[in-house]
This record gives sequence, C-alpha cells and structure tokens, in this order.
Amino acid sequence: GDIGHLHALYVLPEWAGRGLGSALLAVGVAALAADFAEATLWVLAGNAPARAFYAARGWRPDGAESEDAVAGGVAVSVRYRRRLR
Repeated sequence: GDIGHLHALYVLPEWAGRGLGSALLAVGVAALAADFAEATLWVLAGNAPARAFYAARGWRPDGAESEDAVAGGVAVSVRYRRRLR
C-alpha cells in the first residue's frame, strides 16, 4: 500500500560533515518504518552532494522527475525511493 515520504532534510553548510544529516535521516527513516514498508523523497537534480548522501544510505532514483518554476527558471527534482523493512 501506502508509501511514506520524507519531506525535507537540510543541514547548514557550516555543520556539514559532522554526522548531523545522517542522524536526522536515521530518525526520519525509523519513524517512517513504523508505518510504511517504503518511502520516497525528492532531491534537486543538480544537487550532487545530496544525491550522493542519499545514494550512500540506500536510496535510489526511481525514474520520476518533477519540474517547478522558480525565479528565473525551472528547478528539476529527482524522486528517490527506499525499502524501509
């Protein structure tokens, strides 16, 4: 059935590399796993560090993309998916 969704996870650049993102993601995944067997999240296509972060933790692109109008252009996002249990 239902698929959980991780809405957003951001760490200020000055705090990057200290394990905070991993800890936040682990808490989010654990909370989602209580109710869902899998989950999705969206990442900006051009955000290579975030894409690598999620890929290293078992998330994979599932082929879905989204385009959103932003000031002066279009932001393309890629959907990632992961089994939780």
